[in-house]
Amino acid sequence: WGESGDRNAAKKASDLLDLMVSHRIDPDVISYASLIFVTAKSPSSDPAERVLQLFHELKVQGLEPTHQIYNAVLLGLSKSKSRDAFESAENIFQEAKQKGIIVDNVLYNTMATLCGNHGRPDRVEELFQELKAEGE
Repeated sequence: WGESGDRNAAKKASDLLDLMVSHRIDPDVISYASLIFVTAKSPSSDPAERVLQLFHELKVQGLEPTHQIYNAVLLGLSKSKSRDAFESAENIFQEAKQKGIIVDNVLYNTMATLCGNHGRPDRVEELFQELKAEGE
């Protein structure tokens, strides 16, 4: 659904997660990763609040976010118009590093896009320098 362009994709995915829970099927990391990704890619609305809610929910469930989840959350925040989205993304990016998630070109590119979308070219340069230093 994430790549379908369906304006209701995020709602359909969320309904599916609710259906799983109603049938006593515990969502796993893959379920949350899929839902966060679909929400982040959805053209229907600003995804920031919902991706952050899902990110928090999976942690409350005792699940550990993966590289894919961190990237999907950052992707959702990159599409947000909210001023708080940039700060939330910075915190999540730092959390990924602290948790030992491999911060590779994918995460750096998503962060760079986010910084560009939020008018922070200075931070893009910092990210480039960090990535360059890690590669040495």
